[in-house]
Amino acid sequence: MNLSSSGSEPLVHREHAASESVGIVPVDLDRPSLGKLAPQNIALFGPPGVGKTVIGKLLAETLNRPLVDTDTEIEAISGKTIEAIFRDEGEAAFRDLERELSVSLARRTGLVVACGGGTLLDDVSRQAFEASSSVVFLDCAADTLLTRLDRKHDRPLLTDDLRTKLAALLAERAQVYLSFETRLDTTGRGPSETVAEIQAVLRAAEVRSWTVNQPPADYTVQLGPGLLERLPSTLASHGLHPPYIVISDSHVGPLYAEDVCRAIEGRLVTFPAGEQSKTLATVERLSERCLNAGLERGGTVIALGGGVVDDVAGFVSAVYMRGVRWAALPTSLLAMIDASVGGKVGVDLASGKNLIGAFYPPGLVLADTRTLETLPDEEFRAGMAELVKASLVGDPTLFDWLEAGDARPSPRWLERSLTVKLAIVERDPYEQGERAALNLGHTVGHALERLSDYTLRHGEAIAIGLVAETRMAERLGLAEAGLAGRIETVLSRLKLPVRIQNGTPGQVRLAMTADKKRVGNAPRFALPISPGKVTTGCLVPDHFVLEVLEEMVR
Repeated sequence: MNLSSSGSEPLVHREHAASESVGIVPVDLDRPSLGKLAPQNIALFGPPGVGKTVIGKLLAETLNRPLVDTDTEIEAISGKTIEAIFRDEGEAAFRDLERELSVSLARRTGLVVACGGGTLLDDVSRQAFEASSSVVFLDCAADTLLTRLDRKHDRPLLTDDLRTKLAALLAERAQVYLSFETRLDTTGRGPSETVAEIQAVLRAAEVRSWTVNQPPADYTVQLGPGLLERLPSTLASHGLHPPYIVISDSHVGPLYAEDVCRAIEGRLVTFPAGEQSKTLATVERLSERCLNAGLERGGTVIALGGGVVDDVAGFVSAVYMRGVRWAALPTSLLAMIDASVGGKVGVDLASGKNLIGAFYPPGLVLADTRTLETLPDEEFRAGMAELVKASLVGDPTLFDWLEAGDARPSPRWLERSLTVKLAIVERDPYEQGERAALNLGHTVGHALERLSDYTLRHGEAIAIGLVAETRMAERLGLAEAGLAGRIETVLSRLKLPVRIQNGTPGQVRLAMTADKKRVGNAPRFALPISPGKVTTGCLVPDHFVLEVLEEMVR
């Protein structure tokens, strides 16, 4: 779509009056919650006698969640008491049962789990719980533990001399116990007080924050629920001043823009949603609207929307009056974990994606995960492709979770995906080397987007590109055998496409010549070696490229 044509949807410019109190909440679409993010389990872990079962039961009742006590569950599964399992089969057999149960529980959501005192000593069990749960380590003074255990002494590892055995067990496990990030000392606290403290700790941990060191200045990225509710104070605390111009699109604007503009006394400018609007014509018209709305060099552009909004509004900010400050309020999964961070902004040309742009980081990124509830299912699934990509680029544990876990991500998956990108951006802010790894799947993906006239969503195209480029890596002997099949299985479970549905192999190959990473007419690829390891700047022989593309259209 060319926005300069007379048939284009007009850009909208509205002014909103301020209100003393404004609540910014997700819009009710008259349908049940989509439950985009799986509610994380809450796993309680700590030494024997710390009170995990009692506290877990009260916490589960308070939150109206099911309680799973791992010891009780193992007894039900095996038909034996814990003591009998240790006596008849040994500790190794018991740990095997714990491990199987841990992996099984990681596929469930919304539980309170009271873990046995040794459950998370096992690496597999710990990884399973950390993928699906907020793990809270409950600690306690040794003398208090001893008193509690003495009341009911049926622990297989603490028979005979309780004091000596407990001291030895605590010393043996001390390093692991100290490794948990979220810790709470229950000494002198009753169960009710402990439960209240757990809830407070978990609420505080819902919002994750990063300080990104990227030229020309550090900026903050926040991810979590309810961030839009504190937007006015957060903008002010990060030195982002009015006048505020909110740039959004025709999809997101009707959902959130009115409340946002009212809260910050901002003025709204919108443009038609979709990749077809990512053009210089849109930038020109938005810039004129910003001028008419009173945007000054000391003011702030607020990008409210998905990846296209971030790219366009960020580029407007970079060029308007030679640069004004801007903040990103991403509302799509793709924008939250990828497009809004890293400072790459720009627009497309008719011949290819993102061929005009700049490195211009925002002053602030606020990713309110509650906005994902209004995101259409197909858009959410498309965003998952970038999460898979991030796992392949820099987080093999996340890829393991994707292979073994539920198709719905937990908030922790988003955190880890975002961490991968931010770490790379800090090390290579201008894409002079390592940052090119983030283009994994994009050389083929961008070509497919263009051939579909952008009816294929970005994430859908990247999903196909990940499979295709991994197959190329296998042919070159770079990728470990079977990796393409593993990636395809993960993407298929997420209901993402893994086959080329538009364009012939020759057309796809030709479209790649517009890729900005090309050398001459030869595209450069980022190719995976194994989960978490990618090599960049790869030239793939044309016959390998065409062979893979031929396979992908079958």
